[in-house]
Amino acid sequence: LAFKNTQDLFYLDICREIFECCERDFKNSEGLWCAGWDADSEGEEGQFYIWTYEEIENILAKNEFKKEEISRFLKLYGVEKQGNWESKNILHLRLETPWDTTRQSPHLEIRQCLLENRSKKVTPARDPKMIVAWNGYFISSLMKASLNVFDSEPELAREFYNSAINGLQN
Repeated sequence: LAFKNTQDLFYLDICREIFECCERDFKNSEGLWCAGWDADSEGEEGQFYIWTYEEIENILAKNEFKKEEISRFLKLYGVEKQGNWESKNILHLRLETPWDTTRQSPHLEIRQCLLENRSKKVTPARDPKMIVAWNGYFISSLMKASLNVFDSEPELAREFYNSAINGLQN
């Protein structure tokens, strides 16, 4: 509802990204959403989610992003040579960054590139619990977003709802 009240695209994008993440990372084969992911993989907490400065630089260079694009992305997302968390980096958008800059090329392509590379890492274990109340809250949120925000996507909530109902029946 923040987007509806402010028309600030930041809220619309965050809403979309949350739903995309839940669909991609939390939905199971029965069409329901699982409780969460473990924090560690490969015996290290956060390993799936953290990056070294050099790792990001190398991945982006191999994918032919320009040096100035890489440099700007690293600055926008708070990536530091010494790391911003336990000698590694957690990507986070700096608060002073104008949101519209992140919606433009090449930032979207860089984020997609890193997401694809992250999928090659050892994935943490997913908590298989499917908490019905949480699924209900999520479906309710999707319906509200579909009705109030995603005017061009009115079928979105219905698709999630049908998927969840089918999952409960299996």
